[in-house]
Amino acid sequence: MKRIVLYTMLLLTLNFLFSCKSAKTLENFTDEDLRFSLSKGVCFGSCPVYELKVYHGGYATFLGIQNTDRIGLYEKTIS
Repeated sequence: MKRIVLYTMLLLTLNFLFSCKSAKTLENFTDEDLRFSLSKGVCFGSCPVYELKVYHGGYATFLGIQNTDRIGLYEKTIS
């Protein structure tokens, strides 16, 4: 049950993350602006490895590291 809630939150956040346009860049934010952070580490299988950060003002970053649909750093503004 806990996993379903986590994946649902992740999918909703990713939907907002990849559907909005970004007007700011990551260099404009500091650690004090960070409001929410979610990361998933490696396992002994094919688990996705990623890091999701949401900053003040709705700016979000997704860093896909391994076994995700998108590999690399993606930046968006969410509402």
